[in-house]
Amino acid sequence: QPCTATLMDAVGHLEIGWAAGYGGAPIGFVSDDVLCFHFGSVATFTRDDGSHVSAHKSVGEGMSCLAAHPSGLFAYSDHSLPPKIFVLSFPHPEVRCTCEGGADLEYRDLSFTSDAQRLVTLAGIPDFTLTIWDCVTGTVVCKADCQNWSGVSRVSSNPANWHQIVVTGPDCLVIWEVEKFREQYILTSSEVGLPDISSPVGIQAVKSQPKVTIRTLPGEEPYYPFSLSEVLTEFNNFSDIETCQPVAINDHCWGGEGIIYCSCEGGQVLKIDTEVMSVVLMANPSLDHHVDDKDNNVVKAGHGSANCIAVNRSGVHIGSKVCCAGVEILEILLTV
Repeated sequence: QPCTATLMDAVGHLEIGWAAGYGGAPIGFVSDDVLCFHFGSVATFTRDDGSHVSAHKSVGEGMSCLAAHPSGLFAYSDHSLPPKIFVLSFPHPEVRCTCEGGADLEYRDLSFTSDAQRLVTLAGIPDFTLTIWDCVTGTVVCKADCQNWSGVSRVSSNPANWHQIVVTGPDCLVIWEVEKFREQYILTSSEVGLPDISSPVGIQAVKSQPKVTIRTLPGEEPYYPFSLSEVLTEFNNFSDIETCQPVAINDHCWGGEGIIYCSCEGGQVLKIDTEVMSVVLMANPSLDHHVDDKDNNVVKAGHGSANCIAVNRSGVHIGSKVCCAGVEILEILLTV
């Protein structure tokens, strides 16, 4: 066998190129035409035409979650114990601030508010804490305990109103309202009831659980605006609801005017109006049902798990695995 030198002579001169992977992590835009995603401990920046822009290696111990904002900001959490969050600028990555103390073991998701002044984080085991950070100082604005919804995995804020935040998991959808009086912040939650997987399309008469104030300023004790007996009375009202198998949420995104769209494990598509807390099951492939929206645009959906969902000017788009062989893009024609 030829030695290494002889082999290299036969191959010739090799120029250093670029190789990057993608593991299905969320993608965000750091400018109008540059998107960002992470794989391993590297964040990759590429233009929407596919051309490579740059890459950034984590300044911490790897990357677990990443969020981006079109104003030129991105943030990621690392794998250190306890994990840290680094907020950086683009196109010249410089650490603006470091957020510490929001989780003991892991972060499940990060999201910037619409004004890019705050970062919303969702901690996993064992904390299950929703935290809002100041992106300039790295300090906690307010936080809430999500122990009642330990399955939550996604968080995002309303693009038109940062005071409204949604967290979702396979078995829950919770709307959080951020209220402020002078320097005091109050977080209130409302859990939206999910329809049964065999429900027909249309408006669902699903009750939402009452709002409960969880946390004010960091370090203060929880404050509840009404007595525990009143809370228990409200929750007992749900005892007459028949046991059902609700849809399992995979992903969500915001539309206009406080509308949330959700894609589900069975291919179902939900539309939630956060103003009136109404739930519309817009498609249910298991029953071969679909519904027209208010402008008579037909909702089309196929069988399979609706894994991801996104909104743009042309409508709402669903990505779905079909029979574990490839990915099929299903378009839902809505006015958004």
